[in-house]
Amino acid sequence: MTAPAPAPPVPVEHPWINSASWPFAPRWFQFEGARMHYVDEGRGPVVVLCHGTPSWGWEWRHVIADLRADHRVLCLDMLGFGLSDKPPGADLRPEAQSGRLAAWMDHLGLERAHFVVHDFGGPTGLGATLQRPGRIAGLTLLNTFAWDLHDDPTVRYSSAFFGTPLGRWIYTSFNFSAKVMAPSAWGEKHKRTPEIQRHYEGPFPTAESRMSTWVFARELMGSSSFYQRVWDQRATWGRVPSALVWGTADPAFGPKYLARFQEALPDAQVTVLPRAGHFPQEEAPAEVIAALRANLRRA
Repeated sequence: MTAPAPAPPVPVEHPWINSASWPFAPRWFQFEGARMHYVDEGRGPVVVLCHGTPSWGWEWRHVIADLRADHRVLCLDMLGFGLSDKPPGADLRPEAQSGRLAAWMDHLGLERAHFVVHDFGGPTGLGATLQRPGRIAGLTLLNTFAWDLHDDPTVRYSSAFFGTPLGRWIYTSFNFSAKVMAPSAWGEKHKRTPEIQRHYEGPFPTAESRMSTWVFARELMGSSSFYQRVWDQRATWGRVPSALVWGTADPAFGPKYLARFQEALPDAQVTVLPRAGHFPQEEAPAEVIAALRANLRRA
């Protein structure tokens, strides 16, 4: 599919961005009074990359650099994340983010795409197809979820705590998600260099700019009905080529999450990365790209 003629790129001026590792032209989607940043690279079959928290398109940089040679690769920074606006008072719940993602795809005229989802990118990305499940041409999942999490006591208790005033203060005052939660979730922590860490912390310089990460922590439980609606459409995913690429050293969405997706997608190609944690696309990019390309060839 050919990309619509974009407006001239708007320069991104952030001293914490290394342009050598992030050389992609910025694009902008205006929606409901807010500006959202996205990447649109290459030509060919469409691949949509969906990030989680506390990240942004940066987590997919290796994938973008490789796939753009023969695919059109798209990645939207959710509102409140990355280079997108962080307007005070915005609805930052996953279901609202999912609606914006669907509106962005409509804006670009995307009829079919291979979805690659990670972390909260699972429910938000898949949720964007609730009304148009035929939009999914293929699916690759990395350390994510897409169902009501009440049966996970660790998630249930942590979400309840972070939903309190004290939890909100910890999250927003100390950039807790980027400085503590994300680094702790790597399996091979020595691979998380100071430069990588800077690109995770950079989008959240103030307490106000960190509201999106706190809302997602709170909404692990608060958006349960939305997650269940996403999960209820899982039969449609089995009709397309699918792959599961999993860092099983992930303390958040580890082997039991992989097993649940395997049950729902018995024909999925499975790549297990036992030394990788929550961010396999960061810790083992070559293996992730190889698995993704193998799944893309099945389309």
